[in-house]
Amino acid sequence: MKKILFLTNAIFIVFVLLIFFKTNTSASTVIPYPSSVKNNPQTSALLQSDDYVPDGIANITDWFHIASIPSRNNTTKIYPAYTSTSSPAAMNKTTKDVIGLTDSGYGSSYGAVWSNQSSSGNSKNNYIDINKNQTVSMWLMFGGGRGNVNYGDGMAFVLQNAGPNAFNKDLLEKGEGGQTMGVWGVPMTDTSKELIAKTAIQNSLAIEFDTYFNGDSIEDENASDSSYDHQLVSQTSGSHIAWNYPGDPNTYALFGSKNYVEMAHKDPVYQVNNNTNFLTDKAWHHMTIEWKPADTKSSDPTLTYKFDDEDLNGKPVTPGVTKSFPVDITKFNLNGNNKLYWGFTGSTGENTETNLVILDSVPAIVEASVDSELEDNTQTSSDGTPRKVNENESVNNGDDLSLKYNLSYDSGSQDWKNIIADINLPSHITYTNGTIKYIDGSSQAFSVDGSATDVTQTLEKDLSSTNKSATITINGTATADNSVTTEVAAEHASFKGSNLQKDVNSPAFKIIQPKKLTLTAQSSDNQTVKTTGQTTLSGQVAYSPTDTIDTSKIVIHRLINGKETPESDKAATLATLDTGSSADIFNYLVSADDLKEGANTVSFYAEDQDYNKSNTITYNINVIGDLTITAAPTSHFETVQSFPITRTIHRADDWAISVSDQRAINSTWKLNATATPLTKGDSTWDNGGLVFIDSKGNSNSLVNQVVNIAQGTKTSNGKQDFNIASSWSQNNGILLKQTSFEPKGTYSTTITWTAVDSSN
Repeated sequence: MKKILFLTNAIFIVFVLLIFFKTNTSASTVIPYPSSVKNNPQTSALLQSDDYVPDGIANITDWFHIASIPSRNNTTKIYPAYTSTSSPAAMNKTTKDVIGLTDSGYGSSYGAVWSNQSSSGNSKNNYIDINKNQTVSMWLMFGGGRGNVNYGDGMAFVLQNAGPNAFNKDLLEKGEGGQTMGVWGVPMTDTSKELIAKTAIQNSLAIEFDTYFNGDSIEDENASDSSYDHQLVSQTSGSHIAWNYPGDPNTYALFGSKNYVEMAHKDPVYQVNNNTNFLTDKAWHHMTIEWKPADTKSSDPTLTYKFDDEDLNGKPVTPGVTKSFPVDITKFNLNGNNKLYWGFTGSTGENTETNLVILDSVPAIVEASVDSELEDNTQTSSDGTPRKVNENESVNNGDDLSLKYNLSYDSGSQDWKNIIADINLPSHITYTNGTIKYIDGSSQAFSVDGSATDVTQTLEKDLSSTNKSATITINGTATADNSVTTEVAAEHASFKGSNLQKDVNSPAFKIIQPKKLTLTAQSSDNQTVKTTGQTTLSGQVAYSPTDTIDTSKIVIHRLINGKETPESDKAATLATLDTGSSADIFNYLVSADDLKEGANTVSFYAEDQDYNKSNTITYNINVIGDLTITAAPTSHFETVQSFPITRTIHRADDWAISVSDQRAINSTWKLNATATPLTKGDSTWDNGGLVFIDSKGNSNSLVNQVVNIAQGTKTSNGKQDFNIASSWSQNNGILLKQTSFEPKGTYSTTITWTAVDSSN
């Protein structure tokens, strides 16, 4: 016999048009897109239509400051967003700025851009708040080229508390800086690691994207500028990602006869998806950085980065790299401040490359989240709640479905503005309509063509601290062919605001053909149970048309008076089941304790692992009241001397006897009692024994005969208790008679109490 589980609870291409025009700018100003790019063939090629440029946010000059670098120009440029009239009408506004840190062909150059904390307008201040969940996401381009090995040196994402113009001044004086990426200490030989650390950006943490291996020529005269990656000497084949604290002396070490400098690389990554040239592949790489504050004062914040976590269309994918590590907050020397600057640095040596950044989320401006879910409105719980369809779960063909996207505004100095929902719709759903509901109670409706493959819809309202969320719901019906299973792939949705872009995938799911599951009652429909009783209810499970029952995949749900009951250890079990059987019986013990007095319904329905539900069978159970007796398990009489020999021995204080009546009002009852003789081992109390003396003094022996002790009438609704022993005085009730000498000792007897319905 098998047991059944019983539940009682209830590559698209975007064509980009670049407009070239001549302008005169200084290195620290924002230049029109893209006069300097025109002078650099590689940067121009990277940003023109022969390469796909991902979307991001615009107007970043409101939130970022190009650092002032002493004695030379900062090569950082910000190329502003532009409009491509060759794009589809609904998406013709390309909402992205591009940060260029370094340019290919320009050696010994440095770039740095920092978040803006000094704006007069609070809405333009930009920082990482160490006390909040913060998310920064971006697209990174490291230039290079397929098969081109002449690249260097990379760039770094940096958190720092050194100020808006933080940069390595000593680096510029020494003229040795390619491998520092503008953030690490100067690799001076024959010195101390403490002095090296002082030349780095202070109070900082950096994640480096190193595109040139500095460690393969450490015996050369110029080895001081090519030794930082000596620790990674076994991994000389390509790029790497690592992190550390630039201003910490422990980040550096001296080795060799000339005290060359090497750098400690924390959590180094040498390849992604078996590719060692994973940075300089002339491709954009998406990266998400998440800051989680400390849970307690004694714990550390956590920083997590995910590299290559979106494809070129912005669709979330399994990250190529995920690293998570605790952050030593003392390295920032905040002194009570809770804000960190963040930004990017880059540098080139003899070899050069174009380093570009496109941002799609800036946490101090807007921090928001998006998720998606699929609900099956046909498969509901007993209270009508639709079933949430988890990843790779199944729905039945023909089920009514709701695809939902939940947008939540978390924090920021600005509202999440001008949001356009660009949704690729899952296949095999015939769509009917869509709505957007805001938490403020307002809503907007939009139409969806039944065979549509995508939807583009502009939200009429921004999301903010006073209108924090919106739910986009698209309804439809699961529509599949006659195959057993139809796989429906996850689809990408993008929510593009002017100051934040978020992406999410819909759940992948399956559509299967429904099977009719039936229940047949196997017990009497109408039953009566006393309040102290119970009954067994049964039903037969089967498929129609006939199919084999796999009891391990069937769940029986029980509802009492319309509500699915809590889980209990009284699980329904199937009866005998032969291999290949097409039907089986379940039995369920129902106690009156689970029911209410009077009329009750107990219902059952079956459900299999594919969410096929049976019909519901219902039993009517009438719970009627009962007479119950409660008595002390052991009672005593007073302890007395052997003499005198003729007397009445009184009860001790531990007697308790009561009658509970749960029947209808005006019902009557009688309480009878009988007792066995008193005994002490082999001796018997022969003279007298237990007697009952009523209020009039009438005495009746209880020994081996039934005596009426009390009677009563129920005078109120519900349960009524009658305390019998409390009505006895010292000289009436059950007492012990002695008529002659009895040997000393402890005697015992057993009293049997019987409550009798005397209504008839």
